[in-house]
Amino acid sequence: MLPNNTLPRHFKLTFSLVALITCMGYLLIRFLPNLRPLATGLDPSWVYAINYAADKGLVFGEDIIFTYGPLGYLLTTMGFENNTWLTFSFQLLLHASLVILTVIKLCSLKSFLQQLILFIGLCFFYLLATGLGVPPEYQILLLLFTLLSNELLLPVQKIRQQAIFLGVFSGFALFTKFTISVCTFVVILIFLSFRAYQAIEHKLHQEISLLAITDFFITLGTVSLILLNPNRLQGFAYVGLCLIVSGTVVLIKQVAVAAFSRWRSQPEAAASETQFRQRVTGKYLFYLTYGLTLLLVILFSSPSLLAYIKGSLEIASGYSSAMGIVGEFRHVWLAASILLFVLAFLASGLYRNDLGFSLSLAVLLFLSFKHGFVRQGSHELIFFALAPWIVAMQISRLRSKRGIQLASILFSYTLVVSLWGASLFLPYLSSIDRFLEFLAPQAAMNNLVNVIHFDQYRANLDKLSHDNFKQRRLPLSVQKMIGNRSIDIVPWEAAIAAANDINWQPRPIFQSYSAYTAFLDNTNLESLAKAPRDYLLYSFMAIDERHPFFEEPKTFRYIFCHYNVSQQLPDSITLGSETVAMQAALLEKLQTSICLPETAEQTFALKWRETKSLPENGLVTYAAIEFRYSWLGKLYKALFRTPPIRMRVTYTNGTVGIYRVVPDNAQNGLLLSYLPKDQAEAVSLLSGHPLTAVSSFQLLTNNPMVFQPDVEVKLASFPVNLPQQQPVFDLAQLQQTTFIAQPDSNLAGYIDIAQVNESGSLKNTLTFAGWALAKNSAASHWVILTIGTEHRILGIVKTGTARPDVANALKDERYQNSGWSATLDLAGLPRGKHSFDAWVYDASNQTALRIAQRQVVLPQLNPAPPG
Repeated sequence: MLPNNTLPRHFKLTFSLVALITCMGYLLIRFLPNLRPLATGLDPSWVYAINYAADKGLVFGEDIIFTYGPLGYLLTTMGFENNTWLTFSFQLLLHASLVILTVIKLCSLKSFLQQLILFIGLCFFYLLATGLGVPPEYQILLLLFTLLSNELLLPVQKIRQQAIFLGVFSGFALFTKFTISVCTFVVILIFLSFRAYQAIEHKLHQEISLLAITDFFITLGTVSLILLNPNRLQGFAYVGLCLIVSGTVVLIKQVAVAAFSRWRSQPEAAASETQFRQRVTGKYLFYLTYGLTLLLVILFSSPSLLAYIKGSLEIASGYSSAMGIVGEFRHVWLAASILLFVLAFLASGLYRNDLGFSLSLAVLLFLSFKHGFVRQGSHELIFFALAPWIVAMQISRLRSKRGIQLASILFSYTLVVSLWGASLFLPYLSSIDRFLEFLAPQAAMNNLVNVIHFDQYRANLDKLSHDNFKQRRLPLSVQKMIGNRSIDIVPWEAAIAAANDINWQPRPIFQSYSAYTAFLDNTNLESLAKAPRDYLLYSFMAIDERHPFFEEPKTFRYIFCHYNVSQQLPDSITLGSETVAMQAALLEKLQTSICLPETAEQTFALKWRETKSLPENGLVTYAAIEFRYSWLGKLYKALFRTPPIRMRVTYTNGTVGIYRVVPDNAQNGLLLSYLPKDQAEAVSLLSGHPLTAVSSFQLLTNNPMVFQPDVEVKLASFPVNLPQQQPVFDLAQLQQTTFIAQPDSNLAGYIDIAQVNESGSLKNTLTFAGWALAKNSAASHWVILTIGTEHRILGIVKTGTARPDVANALKDERYQNSGWSATLDLAGLPRGKHSFDAWVYDASNQTALRIAQRQVVLPQLNPAPPG
């Protein structure tokens, strides 16, 4: 019988536990999977593509290389036809398993404070993950850690059975998302190794603890053989082959031993063998043979597991240098403070004989920090969502009441900072009313209705998906012209394939921005060269201030040389309505390449901000650039991200452009001679009529200490069979222009934007944008920009930018592409207030008619940063 003074304590603990479990039940319902329809755009397109790849049986690592694997569609937040049920069911199982295991963990805790902290940590994770719309990939890790922390579920005596289960778990994770699988693999290996270390130290269960590690690897390899192969039966056949070979070897051994014993007439010899020899030649012979056979099958079978891992490693290794985005620096410092405090707290596991679990949590913390702050912005929510839960999980391992109380201070700090960081991105965290509305029972009821009436739920998703795809419908005439011939979509809008009846044959890295290493770029080139697509649907688009030609440089040079704009569709096709419209050009395969062998090459070292002129040889020039990291840069890249590198180019028409360069694929050669600024210029170039050329370039970075001071550059040039290889206009050709200031009733135009750029990548430049048109013609125009009454020419650009607002205002669709824009260098321009004029240029009589004027104040130039 319990003492009287303990009854209230046990009653309170039981009551609090019941209350927490009840809340966990509501959490289970409120955060049930809630899929969205497929849509158009960058992210929805890769969701469609990996679902499409799984549906068509494409081989990941060969036909498709992406951050997600062949089972990655199970983690997406969008429904895709036949995969919707599998995706929803998997996410429902994952979510329910995490909640149930957490309840089991709560029941095992003896402190209410531990229970409360763990409950808050999980709730906070769901609040942020749901708001961000993060695929449930991190739930896999939370599920794994919650399982490993439940000692009641993982007795040491069952370590080999646990290893087999964990091998299946890790194998499954390997083919969902690679970065998650790496963390899963490392965590499980740490767990098993630490269990083996403890067994050796205490001289208890030593053999089975060591064998458990082998069990894990063998199970992982077996599951990999089955899941990588789109033909699951073939995967099982490979495993069956390994079993048959192993069984045959054991049978031959048994027959040989029996025959040898009879021949020697010493049947008692077998009984006298040592226990170790019996195991090696008997019990473990099958085990050893199966492992070796499995290894050989993995090395030589197809699909290749090594190819899958190689491609996934390339995607993962290039992420921090290619996809980095710099955000608020104070957010990094706050997150770094959490990182350091929590790592110090986890290090205390050294003194509690809890090294394995603490080290595993540290791996997860670092992964979430790097994932959250390499591509800074809303990705920060990943780190802020996981950090409090990691602290809560470590607190659940504490046994000292004093230690729990002290650790709760760190948890409070982590939670408050994470809440503040998350509130900048999630509106419902900014006020109590919005927060309560977010957690209202109505949302939970809607989730239950979706589960109960799933067929209707899936039908609604499919309908909404098809409605969204209407935004990317090709004209029927274009679809008929393409027919069943092969076509690829460049750079990333895979949703076009979903919206149209076309024979889409994607490149392995099907979104150009992801081909951010030389290997990935070369893989795409090899795919196009070995199996040329009949058509390419090309849009002039890029992310993160990159130039579209820099995304997959070697592949694009192949496109430049072997494809041309279809003569049947010489202009861009408009897909979608005004709000989501995009321009695309249909490129068709040429019979022969228009590019001839290289005739000129030079290699040199270029310093940061040093200007290098391109050769004036009438050839097309590309630059193979090798950026070498300093020792500090290698450490910085491994722990955080690479600072952005930009190229500043000066055009012969007086304008400038600043484009981000991906350092890991720049060695494949960036096309420099012609860098269009919009879709119209790109279509003109790919039609064989370049509008302007680049005269010089510079390389820029805000942190040159991360790189070697000298950048190795190789310029190579080659002739091209273009109808017109020289630029149509440059400033030297405009010196005899006659400027006419009197208005022309047939011309109209305006300067919408006239701004000085004093910060950011366009620092110390002047940007103009506007429109120009002739009222009786839809033809494009050349627009000259000048300064002052003496009409000093600054640059010349051509109209072609989409301006649906002008077409709507004038109620004439001919003016859809009447826009123009130009960025000019401020260096050499006088300071103070000046008049800038825009003129429509008539090349036939070398006259320019003024259409617009703006007054702009030019400030003193800010000094450029070092490097």
